[in-house]
Amino acid sequence: MTDAAELTQITRTLTLCRHFHASGRRCGSPALRGEQFCYYHHPNRRPGPLAERRAILRAINRVFQPLLNRSLPLDRADRLLERIRAASDSLPR
Repeated sequence: MTDAAELTQITRTLTLCRHFHASGRRCGSPALRGEQFCYYHHPNRRPGPLAERRAILRAINRVFQPLLNRSLPLDRADRLLERIRAASDSLPR
């Protein structure tokens, strides 16, 4: 079997990840053996610290925007930010 034919045979047997990006484009990575998703998009995968830090920053932004627009009471914002700080403190440094 030629290298090209062998590569074609391998790619035919690969199952692609079933994740779709927000743009509607499908993930092109191969799925894990016996699974429907690749390593990155597998539901059992825990996000790394960088992804968690980004989530913390998004949460802070979601508190500050209504606070600046005066649509979120200060005491409620304080409680939310305290919880976000606690989550941030639990991240590895």
